[in-house]
Amino acid sequence: MSFRRLKLSRLSLSRIALAAVALLGCSEDEATTPPAGEQPGESVCVGKCDGLYAPVDDALYAVDLAKLNQIWPGARAAEKLSDFYTVEIKLPAGPSVLAPTHMFADEITVLPYHDGDGADVVDASGNPIVQGDRELAKAFPPGAIGYAIKHHRPERRVLDFGALMAGGGSAANALKEDLKLQDTHIELVVGVERPLGQSGEMVQGVITLNNPQNYQNGRFGNDHYSMVFVRPQFPAAAAGDALWYEDNIRTMMLAFNAVSAFPGDYNGGDPLAAFSPDKVREHVREMVYAIAGEGERQAEARAFFKAQANMIYCAELAHVSTSAGLLVPLNQAGLVDSGLVDQATFDRFAQYVQAHNDGIATPFTQLNGNTLAQYVTATMAPDALRPLSELTGETDRLAFRPQTMAEIVEGFLRTHIPRSDPRLGGEALAPLQAAVLAAMKPGLLEAMGMDDALYQSMIRNAQDRIASLQEDLADPEISEARQISTQQAIDAEQAALADAQAQLAQLAAKRNIVEQVFAQVLTVVGTQHADYAAFREALAPVMAQARQLAGPRGGDGVGYFVPPSALHLVALGCQEDDRCGGLIGLEYVGHGIHLSAVTVNQPEPVNTDFPYIALYDIAPRPAQDYDQDGQVSARGDEYIVVANGGTAPGDASGWRIDDLVGTRYEFPAGTIIQPGHTLVIYGSDPNTRGGLGLNDNGDTLSLYNADGALVESLSYGRAGVDQVFRNAVFVPQQ
Repeated sequence: MSFRRLKLSRLSLSRIALAAVALLGCSEDEATTPPAGEQPGESVCVGKCDGLYAPVDDALYAVDLAKLNQIWPGARAAEKLSDFYTVEIKLPAGPSVLAPTHMFADEITVLPYHDGDGADVVDASGNPIVQGDRELAKAFPPGAIGYAIKHHRPERRVLDFGALMAGGGSAANALKEDLKLQDTHIELVVGVERPLGQSGEMVQGVITLNNPQNYQNGRFGNDHYSMVFVRPQFPAAAAGDALWYEDNIRTMMLAFNAVSAFPGDYNGGDPLAAFSPDKVREHVREMVYAIAGEGERQAEARAFFKAQANMIYCAELAHVSTSAGLLVPLNQAGLVDSGLVDQATFDRFAQYVQAHNDGIATPFTQLNGNTLAQYVTATMAPDALRPLSELTGETDRLAFRPQTMAEIVEGFLRTHIPRSDPRLGGEALAPLQAAVLAAMKPGLLEAMGMDDALYQSMIRNAQDRIASLQEDLADPEISEARQISTQQAIDAEQAALADAQAQLAQLAAKRNIVEQVFAQVLTVVGTQHADYAAFREALAPVMAQARQLAGPRGGDGVGYFVPPSALHLVALGCQEDDRCGGLIGLEYVGHGIHLSAVTVNQPEPVNTDFPYIALYDIAPRPAQDYDQDGQVSARGDEYIVVANGGTAPGDASGWRIDDLVGTRYEFPAGTIIQPGHTLVIYGSDPNTRGGLGLNDNGDTLSLYNADGALVESLSYGRAGVDQVFRNAVFVPQQ
């Protein structure tokens, strides 16, 4: 039995166990036992349920504050864990406010993580853990999905508006990060079964899917890049099918991650193409054809995702795949009967799903630079699964409500000056909120395209060019041909000038309206109301105007955003709408804290003896006699270093190394790499296919084991002479 087939059988058992957990979470008077033979996902719980997954046991972990203060040093040392997730807001005059911006509950739930496997994976007390995602797997068992909101709050715990207002452009850029709540990335979290290093043991673990695909190599990150873990919270209408929707979302995550491209301008400049249910369905159609289409149709679909307007950044990947998983069941009705794809393409897609789960290479993994994606299980939806929007009657909703600049600002004020919390001052914070909002105004107008500097510059430049051309035209010695071409140039510049002046006039009119609405918002925000509910009631009509002005400026999604902070705000909850205008909410799971700063109070017995073979060094452009054969050869002296970073000998017999062209090296029988040792492969080695063929302009090397399973891929860029590219993630044990 292959690892992948073993993984599938275990996963099926895990899903059944999860259904039982969900059932046990119901109170006796509100739940009934599913009929005999009923499958997971079909009425796993009737009535009110407490959740699909058991909560994390806080008693398991103890945080070492001294080590955390070393990881996240600040102006003053944190005295308690919550200090790392609290920001001090300073104004030029007046009191400071301490805002717990990244707190999702009164108490922090700790989730230890580590990106490694091996003897060096230990907790804060030196206890061997070996498997870096072992503790995360308790919160995300196989098949479970979630989201890691990565942020820099622990490193940036002071927001000084006085310094920002005096700091000019760099300060304005810094404020933009706080507008986004210091949330800078979203990782898609998936519970899997995966091999522990190369020990051969299959373990329950957790991986991430990201855009860009190779980000963190499918793991989580270093010790100082903090994160908060959340997972889907389904409405009551979906209680019986929650596991099936989760399966559908997970498959969408895998598929969209494979076909999508990461944009160059992802920091607010990339439009949100999937901003409506119809647009999401369009994305699903193109995704299915990109995976399972043929010929020109497949090429067309893959080009769709490479078009600038349709590129997908990290949080957008969460938005698109989750919305797709809720709106389009991967079944006959959802794809074929709806008219999205033809029957033959649907059948091929289903075949690829099965092949992927059997461990066979398919576009799900062939198009993905994340080697851990191979362990994500894909599913086709049961025939009875319907779009969640049909069950709720909310046909205009997506998984998460796209934000305009107005919502982004509102979210910033809500988290950083939380007047909803009477413990922090309540309505007494009104003047402070208004002062901060007023200070942010120039940057907001610029972000909304309300800055007239661009058009003023265009007008000046056109006027200067017209004046220069008119001087040329007045020259008595100008030829007739030159006179004609110069006049044509003047006409073109005058047309450009008129257009810029018209744009400026339109901008001035729109800015006048924006200024008026901004003044109204400022008045409401700066007024102390009877309570927070009264404040929200007064704010609602002017915020509706603000959203309309700040929203999309066309049919391409420009003006809509799903930044990482959007998921943060959903997880915090919203007034009278715990789903914040989306089809689902998000449930707080815990704060990711690096294992090196956490002691596991009940360490489990572990086996630390297993190999870990990986690519280590690549030298594509040699200018020395590295193989010591007496001559310098551009091909023969190329080399690749393979290392065993584990604690047991590793048998690499029958393994191979491929590049983008094909197989370049096959490991001969009897190749054993001792722990802590390396094997150097030169281009002159007779086991290569006519040399290593390392491309000087960049290449991707892939390491496959004897079963043909992809172990690791390592890419490098343009090589300098004698430049060595090293795998920064892998560190061999000494």
